[in-house]
Amino acid sequence: MAVYLDELYNSAKDVFEMMGEFIGSNTFFIAINDGKVNRVVQTFNKKTSLVDNETIVNFQDSY
Repeated sequence: MAVYLDELYNSAKDVFEMMGEFIGSNTFFIAINDGKVNRVVQTFNKKTSLVDNETIVNFQDSY
């Protein structure tokens, strides 16, 4: 599982950097949801940091 997550982190970082050049959004992120919490795996913040890597939010508190 650790190898899978490492690949996911690296792929997400590359995709976010590319998206950041073309899309006018400040923040992109990928999160894993287990039905109880959302765990942010990888983020891209252009100017202002809105979400950080490894942020964990209770599923009920997220939308």
